[in-house]
Amino acid sequence: MKKMINMGLSAVLAIALFACGKKQQVTLETATAARGEIVETVTATGTLESVTQVDVGTQVTGIVSKLFADYNSIVKEGQVIAEIDKTTLESELKSANANMESAKQTYEYCKRNYERDKALHEKQLISDYEFETTKKDYLVAKASYEKSQSDRVKAARNLSYA
Repeated sequence: MKKMINMGLSAVLAIALFACGKKQQVTLETATAARGEIVETVTATGTLESVTQVDVGTQVTGIVSKLFADYNSIVKEGQVIAEIDKTTLESELKSANANMESAKQTYEYCKRNYERDKALHEKQLISDYEFETTKKDYLVAKASYEKSQSDRVKAARNLSYA
């Protein structure tokens, strides 16, 4: 039995020495690049998904009157893809302009009354109550005018979003 193990060990060593002694030959193949046609096609099944998905929304609501892109259209950042009907938004801007003009007239009237009553109050020709009422009317008119200016800016901005 010992002899068989020694023979087996000797055979393994001989094979290992023989295999290590051989050098593997490397062959390189070169070719020149040439223009040609693709002659093979590959058919595959699966689902294509975009790398980036973007949700599109609007600042204002309304009925879409014009559409400049369709489903799966390629669009660029800043490109107009739809236009909202402007009738309501234009009407809101006109209303805001009218409210602002009305508030401006009221403000200017109350300001003149306040300045007149202030001079009269300083000379003690009108009561404190009358002066405070005039002052309150002036401050309310001023705040109303400032709000109407903001409402007008908002209406103009909404129209631009359409």
